[in-house]
Amino acid sequence: MSTLFRFRTLACVTSLMLPACVVRLAERNAPKENGGVTGAPADCSVVQPLPNGAAGGDAAPKFVGRFAFPEDSPGEPMFDWSGNYITVRFQGTSKLTVKLQLTGAVPQDQMFTFAVDDLPPESRRITVKNDAAGNPTLEPQEAYDVDGLDPSRPHEVTIYKNTEAQKGSIVFKGFELNGGTLLPPTRRARRMEFIGDSIVCGYGNEGKNATCPFEIKVRDAKDAQGNPILDANGNPVAITVPITENQFLSFTSLTARELDADAVTICWSGKGVYKNYKERFKRDPQTNEIVPDDDTFTTVPELWETRTIASDFEGFKWDFSTEKPEEVPQVVFISLGTNDFSRDTLPVATDPTKLSGDNIPDGDMNDPAEREQFFQKYHELVKKVRQRRPDAHIFLAVPPMVTDQFPLDNARRNLRDALLRIVAEQERVGDGKVYQMDLVEQGFRYGLGCDYHPNLEVHRIMARQLVGAVRSKTCW
Repeated sequence: MSTLFRFRTLACVTSLMLPACVVRLAERNAPKENGGVTGAPADCSVVQPLPNGAAGGDAAPKFVGRFAFPEDSPGEPMFDWSGNYITVRFQGTSKLTVKLQLTGAVPQDQMFTFAVDDLPPESRRITVKNDAAGNPTLEPQEAYDVDGLDPSRPHEVTIYKNTEAQKGSIVFKGFELNGGTLLPPTRRARRMEFIGDSIVCGYGNEGKNATCPFEIKVRDAKDAQGNPILDANGNPVAITVPITENQFLSFTSLTARELDADAVTICWSGKGVYKNYKERFKRDPQTNEIVPDDDTFTTVPELWETRTIASDFEGFKWDFSTEKPEEVPQVVFISLGTNDFSRDTLPVATDPTKLSGDNIPDGDMNDPAEREQFFQKYHELVKKVRQRRPDAHIFLAVPPMVTDQFPLDNARRNLRDALLRIVAEQERVGDGKVYQMDLVEQGFRYGLGCDYHPNLEVHRIMARQLVGAVRSKTCW
């Protein structure tokens, strides 16, 4: 989810100092070991796990995630999914220059993590270039230097996209080695695929509390002549930065690094399996009627199946047949349903520039018929994943924000039941490699990130659960 939650008051809130109440609250929120993953563990005395990563292959940058390589400039790939990363290994220079270019009529600042060897990662903000007069050039190519390196030893640098696709795409313009020599990067036999919503994206995880701002305004947009860029209503277009979203520190990324696996991430805030949290509407210029706005009804399964560039719903279609054998994941993790159960549908938008709704869940999933539709759509996704990843271990997780008090009574139980039904249906057709697990119910005792999302502590807890669950099946 990407919108502020309104939590229902727990029955124990007024008497949290009572021992019995504290015990019940603690027990309910305690994380299950390995997420309580279903299915028997693998016999690691028999299973031969895939090896750890090692340098190898061509001496060239390594791309992990979905990238579009345009025919007219195949050496300058475009990408927008948060969690995409590019790795380069080299030696013989004290400085590496990373060249990136923002896209769009009004390029939006984006956040990356630059990871250098085993040093603590550094977050950098990608900004629009200014000309000599201080005006944005709107040709926002940036050159970032990673310097102070020891030229006598090899180094490996990874640039990792934290900002979600809604902010637009990035063009990778290449690395400059400044006299250095390319080396083969670390190649990993282990690969994971993560499919989810804002929680997988790391939305608000660096926030200090539930009401902190997810984004901050850094300036008003201006054209090359320094004139304000206005929206359709004549208001200045603001450039905002999602400073509290760090996919590099999300539980999925932490898990992949702990397991020495490469990871492809498909996530989008506010989207669900069956329905999204909200949809946007626009005014049809021909009929003047309010109609659905292009892509906002697209759900995560559709994105996973069809998009190379998440924010481009007209071009760059994803083609699974182009995946190389080493790019097919052995583990697929899916965490969805928060937005389906939190769906906000009323009232319908009358202003096409605004989202419909009032930020209060409207209870669609209280209807058994709606829950059945949710089950069918989720099961359809799992069957498609199995078709594309015939040998993968598939984990279906109850998300941390869903409880039996919020967004609806019995929401966590109902969502878990749907996942267990899918596991049972897959077992019935001979597929014993689909599992259900519970991510920790975050509660208030761990603290909260922005807009009531999991904070870094909850992400660390979820990472421990997921690492244990995956190891129990793969022996990694």
